[in-house]
Amino acid sequence: MALTACAASTAVSPSLSPPPSLLVPCIAPMKLPERALTQVEVETFWGRDRVALRRCAGRYKGLIDWVAGSDN
Repeated sequence: MALTACAASTAVSPSLSPPPSLLVPCIAPMKLPERALTQVEVETFWGRDRVALRRCAGRYKGLIDWVAGSDN
C-alpha cells in the first residue's frame, strides 16, 4: 500500500477547465429547403457551412492543444 503513493499521477486536476470559447457547440449544417435551389442559394448555403466547419475545426484544434498542454 505504501508504494501506491509513490506512483506519478497522470490525471488532470478537476479544477482546471478549458476556456469557455473552446466549449461552444458546433453549428449544424444548413437545412436545405425541399425544392430545387438556385445557384446563388447553393453557393450561400455551402459558404455558410464551410465557415461553420472552419470555426468548429478551430475550436476542436484549440481544445486538443489545451488538453495536450495541460498534461505537461
